[in-house]
Amino acid sequence: MARWLETEITRFDEWYNTCLYHETMVNVTIDDVYYGGHEKILAKQAESKLRTILENKECNSKMTPGTEIVS
Repeated sequence: MARWLETEITRFDEWYNTCLYHETMVNVTIDDVYYGGHEKILAKQAESKLRTILENKECNSKMTPGTEIVS
């Protein structure tokens, strides 16, 4: 039983550190922060966010007043 528990704790720890994105750490994993890859990830997220904002502004500027988007 103890060996099974150790195995499961190890699996959970690995998942928690490598797969789980933590909102408090701006949606990066613990391993990203620990090993230093988070700066590149955060820069990519910021670039994507800015691109989306600019695309939305461009799209909205082309709309005529009173036009509604139907989805």
